[in-house]
Amino acid sequence: MSAVNQVTTDADLIELGANDFDAVLTLEQVERYENDQRDVWSVARRIAMATLTRSKDELVEGFGHGLMPDELLDIIDRVGELKSVLHAQQELMSIAQARLMCVASVIVTGGDSGEPATASHNGGDCGGL
Repeated sequence: MSAVNQVTTDADLIELGANDFDAVLTLEQVERYENDQRDVWSVARRIAMATLTRSKDELVEGFGHGLMPDELLDIIDRVGELKSVLHAQQELMSIAQARLMCVASVIVTGGDSGEPATASHNGGDCGGL
């Protein structure tokens, strides 16, 4: 059965809600991370986006005047590093999403007691929450 056709049952939600986790970052770490993302990667991101707005001929013309090969290689490296950072961010977002799903399952099922919360869930299957 494909994941699209899979139905989430009350038992699935209760099992998901039983997962426990602690904080893995402090607010200070998040603030520092956010500042680094803005300060360090904004130039590489803008260069990558600008690259997407130009044809090959335009890029050759633009980079060919006064730019040393080492500088172009540095730009290529910076865009590659940003790609790696974005991949890591994607993994962080997957973890955050999984945590939110655990929280939602506790709320939908009425908590660790397994009693359905009537305001948000009327029993039976949840239709793939």
